Amino acid sequence: MNIFKKITVIILASLLTFSASAEVVSKSSIVNLVIKAVPVVEQQSVSGQYPVSSNGYVSLPHLDQAIKASGLSGAQLSRKIEKAYVDAGIYTKPLISITTAKDVANEQIDRAQVTVGGRVKRAGPVSYVRGMTIFTAVTAAGGEDAFGNLRKVRLLRGGKAYTYDLKNPEHMQEKVYPNDVITVPEKGLFAR
Repeated sequence: MNIFKKITVIILASLLTFSASAEVVSKSSIVNLVIKAVPVVEQQSVSGQYPVSSNGYVSLPHLDQAIKASGLSGAQLSRKIEKAYVDAGIYTKPLISITTAKDVANEQIDRAQVTVGGRVKRAGPVSYVRGMTIFTAVTAAGGEDAFGNLRKVRLLRGGKAYTYDLKNPEHMQEKVYPNDVITVPEKGLFAR
């Protein structure tokens, strides 16, 4: 075999090994997302770690529908998310980078927390559970105290704040993720 053929075989073998070892997003794992080519404030609020659900979908800020992630490589998922943001008219040319970690051990998820503060009976960290909603997190903190206002609950995620009315059944179902911070404010003078 001549030297050219040997080099070609070695290169092809290396490429096949590399592509076979490229990590694929799996169910119940976590993906690290970094977004560029958008305003800095948006980079800070969108970039972060996102759990992949047990059915293989990942929910991302500003997108109404979760994206099927399991079975895709990080590069494939990056392109799919970029397209979703462009199709939704949110960004014009986002550059997204996804890195996947091997499946996160269940014990790591078990140690994850959500912080609940403000006018709740037991302010502080609450153990995160997959599928946890903002309502179940507040309930895990003992629920609102006598002065708590469930109509203006704040959720802080990735440097961005959102407000939810936990008397509204739709808002009650909003998912929370590890490291989210939830604050139940005090009722105003004329609050219902």
